Amino acid sequence: MRDNEIAQKYARALFRLQGGSEEQMFTYSALEMIAKLLKKELGLKNFLFSPLIDKDEKKSFLNRCFENFLAPKVLKFLKFLIDKGKITSIFLISENFKHLALEASGILEVEIETATKLDDKTKLKLKEKLQESLHKTIQFREKLKPQIIGGIHLSFNNKTLNFSIKDRLRKLRTCLHIANGIDSSSFPLGGNLK
Repeated sequence: MRDNEIAQKYARALFRLQGGSEEQMFTYSALEMIAKLLKKELGLKNFLFSPLIDKDEKKSFLNRCFENFLAPKVLKFLKFLIDKGKITSIFLISENFKHLALEASGILEVEIETATKLDDKTKLKLKEKLQESLHKTIQFREKLKPQIIGGIHLSFNNKTLNFSIKDRLRKLRTCLHIANGIDSSSFPLGGNLK
């Protein structure tokens, strides 16, 4: 089973244990906080992820550090992950849980990739169009990616809408390659525009 499939399974199980949308959003925030903390504090991450450190020692550490900050279900879930040797999946589990919690709240997270930052007016228009066509409240997660050259790349629900100049150039290269029998590596834009 792939890592993301395992993470989805654990995220769904935790999601089913939640009492309602308020508890779901609280758990989502707690998991996101733990994931951010582990990314920032490499010593903590190495401690929890190490197969050489006793599981009971890890769980005792979690109790000492987080019992006053985390809901009992979340703390119990983290200890369960340690017992199962799946604590290393916390980043994927957190991401999957976030999608479940947002979806249950009628929110769709859309990742926007652009070469330059979009102005507020453009973002508002895009959000209105997406909300109208998808019938969901849209929440953007923006990423600047200069390599797309221009245009926009949208990702949501395992779907991709690519309106980037890079993608158009790639399609043009492919068409020229097919039409003229040109080796793509000899194409003036180079063969690595994928």
